[in-house]
Formats: sequence, C-alpha cells, structure tokens
Amino acid sequence: RITFWISPQAHRDRSHIILFQRQARIISSLPITIMMLPLAFLTLILLLQSSEGTNVAISSTGIAIAALDSAGLATRVLPNGSTMTQSLPIGLSSVADVSIDENDFVFVFSTQLSGTVCGFTLDAESGDLDEVNCLSGFGFAPFSGVSALGGNLIVSGGTQGLTHFTYNAESGMLSPTSTNNLQLAVVGLPDVVMVTPTTIAFSADLSVGFGNLIATIAGGTVTPVRQFPIDGSEFSNFIRPANFALVSDVADIDGDTFLYTAHGVMTVVDPTQNGAVTEITNGVPSGFQALTVSVSAMDKRAYFGGLDSGNSVVLVYDISPSNPVLVDTVPVAGRITSVAAAANNTFAFVVDDGTSVEFAGAMGMDPGMGDPTSSSSEVYLNYVWAFAFIVIVML
Repeated sequence: RITFWISPQAHRDRSHIILFQRQARIISSLPITIMMLPLAFLTLILLLQSSEGTNVAISSTGIAIAALDSAGLATRVLPNGSTMTQSLPIGLSSVADVSIDENDFVFVFSTQLSGTVCGFTLDAESGDLDEVNCLSGFGFAPFSGVSALGGNLIVSGGTQGLTHFTYNAESGMLSPTSTNNLQLAVVGLPDVVMVTPTTIAFSADLSVGFGNLIATIAGGTVTPVRQFPIDGSEFSNFIRPANFALVSDVADIDGDTFLYTAHGVMTVVDPTQNGAVTEITNGVPSGFQALTVSVSAMDKRAYFGGLDSGNSVVLVYDISPSNPVLVDTVPVAGRITSVAAAANNTFAFVVDDGTSVEFAGAMGMDPGMGDPTSSSSEVYLNYVWAFAFIVIVML
C-alpha cells in the first residue's frame, strides 16, 4: 500500500485527487508488473519451444527406427511397411535420440530417470525391438545426443560433458565406465557421431564458435585431438532436447574418410587429419539453413535436411566428385528434424511433433505421407499466445 500526502489545495480540487489516485494505482502496480516479467518471458520461451524433436536412423537391413519424443519409439520396414509403435522400457514414456551400430543393435537416449540409455535387439524381418537393458543417472543439459559403434557408446551431454558406456558385441548388453560427465574444455557438446569404434566426432561449442571436436578412446580414456570451427547458424533452429542444428555424419569413400556437417551451412572435412572444413555451395538455395544430414557411402549420396524460406526440403548431393554436386531437391511436409540415408538413393525422415517415419527417394514422396505434423501456422500461433500473455501481465 502506498500513501500520498495531498495538499489542502488538492483537497479543494477534486480533479487533483483523481489525478493522484490514478498515479498511485500505476505506481503501486509496478512492483507486481516487474515481478511478473520473468514469468512472462519464461512462458514465451516455453511456448516457442513447445515442439518435440524427433530423430531417425536406419539399420543395414533397411529398417528405420525413430525416437519420437513423447510419441515413443517406432520402427518401419522400408519401403512399403507402415510405422509400428514399439514398447518402451518400464519408467520411460519418451525417447529423444537413437543410434544403430554395425551389427544392428539399437540404442536410444531418454531424458527421463535422470538420463537413460537403453539397448535393443532388432528383428531383421518384422522390425520388432526387444529390450536388452537400460542404464540411468548421468547429466545432460540443454542438448544431447547418442552414438554407438564397435562396442562403445557415447552420450554427448551438452554442457554436462560426455558419458561413455561399453556394450557386448554379441548381446548388446550395456555396461557403465568410469567416464561420466567428462568435460573436454569446451562450452558444450550438443550432439555426437562415432567415426570409428575409437574415434568420436562431437558437435561442439568450442568457446570461439561452433564446430566439430574430434576425440579418441584409448584404454577407456577419451582425449580430444583436433577441432574444426564452422561459421554457421550457432543457436538458430534448435529443438530441445536432441535436435541442435549442428549435426554430422561420416562416410568412407574410396578409402578416404569424410565428415559431413549441417550447421546452417553445409561442410565436409577429413576428420582424421588437421585442416579446415570445406563449405558445400553447389546449387544451394539462397537463405537455405541446413539442420541435419545423413550420408550413404554405398550410393555416394549426402542428404541435407533444412529450411528454405521457412519450408522444409532435403538437398540431395552426389558426393563422388571432390566437390559435391546437387542432384535433387525434395520438398518435405512439416518441419524436418532428422534424416537417415537408405539404400538405392532413398532416405527416411521425421518431422517436428511427428508420429511416423516418412520415406522418399528418386520416385518421389512416400504415398503414405500426410500424418498430422506441426506446421508454420502453429509456430505463429505460439507467438500470438505468448505476446497476448505478456500484454495481459503488463496491464
């Protein structure tokens, strides 16, 4: 309560009293308004990031496995199968990221139970998943990813560092190691891909910008060996918790190893030796923002998913020449979040808030497309609701 001294002259003039009363109401409401501002902006952030990220990977037998956040875990036998929802381990109701190793063991990452990784075996015919085991209890924030190869599994825990697990090459059984939330003298590690069973390519905030951080595993110790800065989109286009727009994939082509990265721009580099990234520019639409990438070494194709004037597209590149050449542009319904290269110049993809695995290739889009997905109109609606909330608070 605020009390004002009003002069005798003001007492004699009722209009002065009304003026002071109005001023008092405005001033007394300021502390409440100021206190509500953080809540308003927090609500704005939550509304604009209410989307759910999704990720997809493909087995050697042509089965797509998708982590669909709260929509769960799904598989699809390509090209003609339908999306099948798989049972989640007890205690989990969402999964954020997925990785498949060379033996088609499937591993998923969930933000639940204080961070969880689970291993599954995959039926090569039906696409059904059988749980092997789960391990929980490691830090991650605000962005994370998972990658497995040759008995090693790495969780990139964002600003919480990396966590290393091993798994049995015959059963897929996960085991913990002593490397838990290890920091590598960078700001954060929002994503990861295994280059070899003992070489890791992290998506990293390198303090001087974003790019690739290459590390090795030897004797259970993870050691950084080189960095590749990328002048890209930085914090633009992310969806929490496992779709930071700095995504890489690796391919061995004609005896050489190449790391392809989507970070607004598209780049390629040899991760096994020091050097600088080469930006891929052939045929790039003006304003295109690359969000995700997957590479088929067999078909010598790189699939970059991204946004072109707000619309999702996949740019398909022939990577057989030294300078990749654009060979196709495939439009995508919904906001693309992840792409996975399949055989015979085809690919699978998933979209923001999607509930199914989509498929496309040389013959055009998947006839089964059209499942409900978030659209740009939904994003604009979030902005409207957020703005309306702040206006109400300020009144």
